Amino acid sequence: MKFAQFRARIWGFVNLNLNCKSTNKTFVQSIEKVDKFYNSERFFPKEFKGELISKLIGRAKEASDNAYCPFTSVPVGCALLTEDNIFCGCNIENLLCNVSAGEVAVIKAISDGATTFKAVCFYSTDFMPFPDGKTRQLLAEFNPMLNIIIANKDTYNLITIAELFPFAPEVPE
Repeated sequence: MKFAQFRARIWGFVNLNLNCKSTNKTFVQSIEKVDKFYNSERFFPKEFKGELISKLIGRAKEASDNAYCPFTSVPVGCALLTEDNIFCGCNIENLLCNVSAGEVAVIKAISDGATTFKAVCFYSTDFMPFPDGKTRQLLAEFNPMLNIIIANKDTYNLITIAELFPFAPEVPE
C-alpha cells in the first residue's frame, strides 16, 4: 500500500462528510501537505533508500524461510538494522504462545547489546505483514521515529513507527 493509499484510508471518512467545495479544497490542500511531510527526507533519509532497502528485504525474506508456523501457514521474516549489524527473526507458533518475527529480531539484538535501532523490515510472501501491538511497543521504546519497511513478494511500503503507533507510551527514565 502506497502512503497515499494509507492516507486515503485514514482520512477518507472525513472527505465523505465534506459537502462544501471550499472546505473540500482546504482538505485536499491539507492532505497534499501531509504527503510532502511524510515523504520528505526527514523521515526517510538518503541512506535509507535503494541498496539498503533491498538488503533488508532480502534478509527478512531469508528469515521468513525459517518460520515455524503450522497453525497459520503464514511465514513472516524480520530484519532489524542497528548501528553496525542486521538482526533477523521469524515468527514462531505453538499451542501455548506465538512469538512474532519482530519480537525475535529485537530480542536477538538486545541480547547482543545492540539498542540503537535504525530501521526494520517485515516480509511475507503474500500479504503486507504489519507488526503487532507488542512489537510496535518494543520498537517504539528504542526509537520513536524508527523507519519501517513492510514488504511482500511484489512491493514494499515505507512508514515510521510513529505512524503505526501514534500514542506510544513513553518509557520512564
